[in-house]
Amino acid sequence: MERKFSCYAAPFTPRRRPAWFESNDKELVEAIEGDLRRFLSPEMMEVCRGDGYRSFLDAVKGVFRILQAPTVCTVLTLSTAVGVRRNLIRHGVTIEYSRISNRLYFGFEMRDGFNLALPEKALLDAVYYRHIVPFADDLEMDLLDVDRLRQMARSFPLRVRAAVERLCNYNKPDV
Repeated sequence: MERKFSCYAAPFTPRRRPAWFESNDKELVEAIEGDLRRFLSPEMMEVCRGDGYRSFLDAVKGVFRILQAPTVCTVLTLSTAVGVRRNLIRHGVTIEYSRISNRLYFGFEMRDGFNLALPEKALLDAVYYRHIVPFADDLEMDLLDVDRLRQMARSFPLRVRAAVERLCNYNKPDV
């Protein structure tokens, strides 16, 4: 099995949006059947068909539910009153407070009395604080203003700019 999956050494690019996996089970079964038969022997396919792919369906739906539900909300502040002991947990979501420097405190829009980061700034902050592009294979880059992202990235350290540039170059549309 491992040998068969080794062909996926390239970065994974999903063909379907996460919401598709909430569709009816008939479409999911057809997709699973089409994908698995490329990798599994006929005997193994019979075993998988035994429960109508219920274990696959439950696993796939569970993964996409988890991926779509945030578990940490990071609040950036100029205050020094931050740290793990200041975290709050509400409805299963951890609200963490992180200090941001004055020079990186930009890229917000006012909504309901709160400064909310623009999508491009939120991505930059995530890369800055987490040292990784979150869910790089699943980012919907078409929803971001790439020029704004690159412009905002100029204020960040080199490692953030480099990660953003790799992401932008990787997600260039085919011409």
